[in-house]
Amino acid sequence: MGIYLDPPLSITGSVVALLVLGALAGTYYARREFERAAILGMLFIIFLPGLANWDLATPAIGAALLLTASVIYRPWRSAFALNSSVAVVVSAFAVVLGVVGFQIVNSLRSSSSTSIGWTELPGQGNITATVFFVLIASAINATFEELLWRFAIPLLFRSSKGMIIQWILVSICFGVAHLHGTPGGMLGVLFASIFGFMMCVLRHLSHGSITWVIGVHFFADVILIGALYGIFF
Repeated sequence: MGIYLDPPLSITGSVVALLVLGALAGTYYARREFERAAILGMLFIIFLPGLANWDLATPAIGAALLLTASVIYRPWRSAFALNSSVAVVVSAFAVVLGVVGFQIVNSLRSSSSTSIGWTELPGQGNITATVFFVLIASAINATFEELLWRFAIPLLFRSSKGMIIQWILVSICFGVAHLHGTPGGMLGVLFASIFGFMMCVLRHLSHGSITWVIGVHFFADVILIGALYGIFF
């Protein structure tokens, strides 16, 4: 999921979003809720590139910042424990198969639902550069999106009731964020929403481990981004 090739927000929209994030961060800081203030502060920094339409910088900055914060801040480190079970392994495998099935169906459609904003994809024409870009882009994007959507954002609402409702709301927002992403269009929104919900379920089954969902998301991105180059399907 991800690799936003066509920026979903205008400059005005980015300014409004940053003002809201800044105001919320200040509010939480004033209330001495420092963890939530820090999360919103990081989100403010992560989405700053949107002011210049540098959309591809967002996942790179986001992955680096969120990963660094998670390593440094002791209470967040436990999320990287690899809590395995048969249910987790089977669920992870099923999600990856679902992504493969989606890509096969999507490739059979007469028109692509992916929004591509470049005339030529990075590394296109060189198989080594292509594989390198697909792997690096998938790793960066998977790390960023899972730390953001399945870790940081849920921490903002962890005291709220209704876990399933939270999963649904976060997953819908995750899906809408892919309207201009990969996959894109309304089909992409629907698929990303379902994928996001399954990532919430997988993290729950693995007792809060973010490692499993990052791994599954990585394989999903390799399939989807690789398909843009014609490597798969």
